[in-house]
Amino acid sequence: MPGPSLRTASGVPLLASRIPLPVFGLPYGIPLRPPILYGRGPRVKTFLIGVFVSVLLGCGIVGGWVAMNYYSPGGVGTPAHAGALSNGHPEDCTNLNFSVKARSQVSKPVSLTQGEVLRGTFEADGGFGRVDIYLRIVSPQGLDLYASPKSANLDFSVPAKINGDYVLVFDNRYSMFTSKSVGLYYCIDRGRPFAPGPGAPPGSPPLP
Repeated sequence: MPGPSLRTASGVPLLASRIPLPVFGLPYGIPLRPPILYGRGPRVKTFLIGVFVSVLLGCGIVGGWVAMNYYSPGGVGTPAHAGALSNGHPEDCTNLNFSVKARSQVSKPVSLTQGEVLRGTFEADGGFGRVDIYLRIVSPQGLDLYASPKSANLDFSVPAKINGDYVLVFDNRYSMFTSKSVGLYYCIDRGRPFAPGPGAPPGSPPLP
C-alpha cells in the first residue's frame, strides 16, 4: 500500500502542483544545465573548435600576406619604357631596383652638371590591387622641381640648371601596410641629340 503523499492546503498532491520547491538552491524541476545541450555536447564542442580553427587560419593568412608584402614586396626588373628612353645609348643609363617600405620613403641622388638633362622612368609593384607611389625630384638647393601624383609607372624629364645632386624621392608614407618594389631606369643626356620614339618621356627634344 503506497505511503501517504504530501498535499497542499487545498488538497492537491504536492508533486503534481506547479509550486516550485528549492532543490540545491534551484526551483524544483529545473535541470542543472539547459535541455538543449542534452546529448549534443560533442557536436557543440566540434562546432566551436571548427570556428576557432577557422579564425586562426584566417588570421594566419592575413598576417602572412601583410608580412610578405612588408618585408618582400617582389621585384620589377627593367621598366617597359627603358628601351625607348636609352635611345641606343645604354651606357648613359642606370637601372636600379629597390623596395620602399610602408610609411617610409627612399631617396636616390643623381649627380648632374649644368646643361645636362635627367630622363627617367619607373614602375612600382607589390601588394594587392592598384600599386602606386609618389615621386618628388628635389634640386641641389632643396627645392621641389617635380611632384607626381600616385603612379604605378611614370616617365619624367628634368633639366639641370646648376651643378649638384638632384634627389629622386619615392614616397610611400601614405601606405599603412604595403611595401612597394620600384624599378627605376634613368639616363643622363649630356647634349647629344635625342630622337623621341614611342614611350619617350614628355619634353624630349627632337633631332635638329
